[in-house]
Amino acid sequence: MIPSGPAMKIESVDIVLPVYFGNQDILEPNVQRLHRELEPWRRDGDFRIVISINGPSQEAIHATAQRLARTLPGVRVLTTARPGKGWGVFHAWMQSRADAVCYMDADLATDLQTLPVLLGRLRDGADFAVGSRYCEGATLQRSLKRLVLSKVYHVLLINAFLGIPIRDVQCGFKACRTEAARKIIPRVRNRQWFFEAEMLFLAFRDGYRIEEVPVTWRESSKSSLHILRASLEFLLGVVRLKFARPPDRPV
Repeated sequence: MIPSGPAMKIESVDIVLPVYFGNQDILEPNVQRLHRELEPWRRDGDFRIVISINGPSQEAIHATAQRLARTLPGVRVLTTARPGKGWGVFHAWMQSRADAVCYMDADLATDLQTLPVLLGRLRDGADFAVGSRYCEGATLQRSLKRLVLSKVYHVLLINAFLGIPIRDVQCGFKACRTEAARKIIPRVRNRQWFFEAEMLFLAFRDGYRIEEVPVTWRESSKSSLHILRASLEFLLGVVRLKFARPPDRPV
């Protein structure tokens, strides 16, 4: 059983949107939408939106992101030349000075009304709070092919093979205490699509408290996930975690 962590007061939160060339069309309207949604919650804490651009130079996305940062209070832009969703998330999380860090996919596939619930779990003592499309109370709209592949991946590889009792490690909607993130991230080797599973594997193994939160999630037609390439990456990542010598836990 994962031990309970102490309750904490969260006064500041960095919400990271990892973006790359495929997000050009959705970046501006979705950042504006997220900014509007956060307004009622600001009385409970300081929320900042971090647009974290990863990959080679992308002038159009940079221009859009910088314009949003100039016109919307509480929006910041970070960049890393390294391509990969994990690089975008971790680059921003490691620089954060907020009490908690969060990330969500730029397509905003998850209902934003779940965000206060996610952060509430951290306030109540969880170290990691993860959105779940497969736990009781979740609502999911997804193509049958992707649903079957995802369920097989989670049940056979994550739950049975790795022994992690988390029903959804891949949902792009997660929050954690910044202190916990700083301890886990340097040991995560994958910075592409598998980074979430590896992060949660290390966190579970180290005894951090992880809680799942049911979400309402709708598959986006703008998804850039290449199923075959991602499936191979996930399989190789699971095998590596199972048989490789685990990275040392920081003292």
